[in-house]
Amino acid sequence: MIRDDLSNRLVHLTKGKSEEQAAQNFLSIVKSKTLRGGRGLIKSDFPCVCFTEAPIGKLASILAAPSVHDVPYAPFGVMIDKLTLFQAGGRPA
Repeated sequence: MIRDDLSNRLVHLTKGKSEEQAAQNFLSIVKSKTLRGGRGLIKSDFPCVCFTEAPIGKLASILAAPSVHDVPYAPFGVMIDKLTLFQAGGRPA
């Protein structure tokens, strides 16, 4: 059976104190062509960039009502193929 809660693509979503700030964060990623890692909830000294493997269809329903799902992210993000990210050194954290 194929799982409908996982995807071969990973998505990094932006967030901000407002949707406008989240959009500006996204534009900053696009302009710089860089994702900067953080240490927010990470229990190590290595900065990490977080991705979700939730399929777009699932993300759409979650992001449509962020306050209902307690999601701090906005509908702006970067998508990459999971295999490509793993080949570049990305790993689950």
